[in-house]
Amino acid sequence: MHVVPRWVIRVALLAPVVASSGCLLPVSVSDAHDGFVRDIATGAPIAGARVVHEVFRVEPTTDAPGARHKRTDLATDDAGRYSIDSDRDWLFVWPTRAGWPRFTARLTVDAPGYQALVLRMQGDRLPSEALLEPTSR
Repeated sequence: MHVVPRWVIRVALLAPVVASSGCLLPVSVSDAHDGFVRDIATGAPIAGARVVHEVFRVEPTTDAPGARHKRTDLATDDAGRYSIDSDRDWLFVWPTRAGWPRFTARLTVDAPGYQALVLRMQGDRLPSEALLEPTSR
């Protein structure tokens, strides 16, 4: 006679409960992103521009951005460049008929003497160039 180990029975009994109630998964929240900030009229790089990177969780049932998941504040270097590292996080997610949660991001860019600019994801990427318009003097 073959005896089934107790741990196998426990896993078999708990698997449907875990699958229907959600699970803790490593999720890619945002990809690495490099970009630069320039003056729209001259094309000159803007050093010291403030770049705010915000990531929002999108629930599949509403397909609308929900609560902010993470915010990162950066400044451009002398050449107007900025760099955002990729981000992975452990999240508790519930599978639904509509699919798994996903994430979207936006960049808010501003600098003294320029109008602020908000860039949203295009497909699955953020634009790599922010062209700021000078404020009227």
